[in-house]
Amino acid sequence: MPHIAMNRKPRLLFLTHRVPFPPNRGDRIRALHELRSLATQFDVTLATVARSRADRRAAKSLEADCEQVILVDDYHPRSWARVAARVSAGRSVTEAFFAKTEVGERALEQSRIRPFEVAFGYGASTVRQLVRIPAERHLIDLVDVDSLKWSTFAAKARGPMRWICRREARAVRSLEDYAANQCDAVIFATEPEARLSGLNPAPVRVVQNGVDVDYFAPISAPPSPASIAFTGTMSYAPNSEAVCWFAQEVWPAILRRWPRAKFCIIGRSPTWRVRNLARLPGIRVTGELSDVRPELGASQIAVAPLQTARGVQNKVLEAMAMGKAMIASRAALAGLDLKIDQEVLEANTPDEWCNHIVSLLQNAAWRRNLGENARRAAVDRYLWKDRLEDLLEVVHEPGVSYARRS
Repeated sequence: MPHIAMNRKPRLLFLTHRVPFPPNRGDRIRALHELRSLATQFDVTLATVARSRADRRAAKSLEADCEQVILVDDYHPRSWARVAARVSAGRSVTEAFFAKTEVGERALEQSRIRPFEVAFGYGASTVRQLVRIPAERHLIDLVDVDSLKWSTFAAKARGPMRWICRREARAVRSLEDYAANQCDAVIFATEPEARLSGLNPAPVRVVQNGVDVDYFAPISAPPSPASIAFTGTMSYAPNSEAVCWFAQEVWPAILRRWPRAKFCIIGRSPTWRVRNLARLPGIRVTGELSDVRPELGASQIAVAPLQTARGVQNKVLEAMAMGKAMIASRAALAGLDLKIDQEVLEANTPDEWCNHIVSLLQNAAWRRNLGENARRAAVDRYLWKDRLEDLLEVVHEPGVSYARRS
C-alpha cells in the first residue's frame, strides 16, 4: 500500500566478506554490532558469502535484522582454483580468498530495483565490489591497517614465507589506498590505527569496539584455583604466536614459583603448534566451545600476551566485562582507554609476566579489586551502544541527508 512505502527507511547495503554470525571471532563481533546499529536507521541489505553450510544456517539468524539477505555460496572445491588464479594475476590473498564477484553482481541488481542511499563495506577485500554499487555515499570499515600486520609478519618470517608476506603487505596496501581514493570515509577501530594508516584523500574516522556486558557478565561460581586463561580464534596467527611465546618463555618460570598453576587456551581451530602445547605440564587446549564463558569464568586471571596486535582486542574487553584480573601486552592494550595498574596490568618481558601472575595468585584481594575495576571500566566506557554512536555520526555527517524513496 502507498502509505507503507512512504514509511520506508533509507536503504543501506552492508557488504562483508564473512557471514557476521555467530559472534565467535573478532571480525564477526564488530560487523554484527555495526549491522544491528545501522538497521535501527536504515533498511539493510546484507550481502555476504557462505563459506560452509554452517554459514548458510547462521545467516538465517540475521534475517530479522535485515530487509534482505544476499548470500552466495563459496565452499566448493573449485573456489580454491579461483583463489589461486586471482593470486597469480597479482591480487592479494586477502582479496582473492574473500572477494566473490557474484555478491557484487547481485547487490547491483538490487540497486536497480530500489537504489541504496549508503553502500557500506566491511574489510579491505570488499572495496572493489563496494564501489561498483551506485549510492549517495560509500563508506568502508577497514578496522585496522592490515598491510602493516603483513609487514610485521614478513619481518618475523623466514625463507619463502617472508616473500609471501611482503607481497601481501604491498597488495593489501594497494587496496587500502584504493579505498581511500574511492570512498567517502574510511573507518578504523582505534586512533593509533587511524594515525598509522596515513590514508587520504577520504576522511579517516574512528569507531571503537565495545563489549556486551550483559552477555559477558561475572559468573557466580568460584573460579578454579591458580587458573590462567587465554581466549581467541587459535588459527589466527597472532593468537597462535602469543600462546606459543607464553608457553615457551613465561610458563616454565611460573611453574617453578607456583607448581599448581594451570593455563587454559580457549578457542576454536587450534593449529598443530597450539595443540602440541597440551603436552606441557599444566596446559590445556580446549578447542572449539559453543560458549567460552564457563571456561573463562572459571579462571582467576586472563592474559593477552600478544606480540602482534592490530585494532581493539575483544578478548581483553570480554575478560574485563566478566570481572577478571587482566594482564596484557602493550600491543594488546594499544587503542584502549584503560588505567594501567588499576583496571589492567601491562606486561611485556617474561619476568614482568611471571611477576604479575604470581603476585595476583598470591594476593586474592588485589586480584578481586583489579577484576572489579575492570568490570566497571567495561560498563562505563565500552558499551556497544555508546561506541556505535560514532558510527551513526559517520553515516550522518553534517550536510548529508538521505531522501526517503518509495
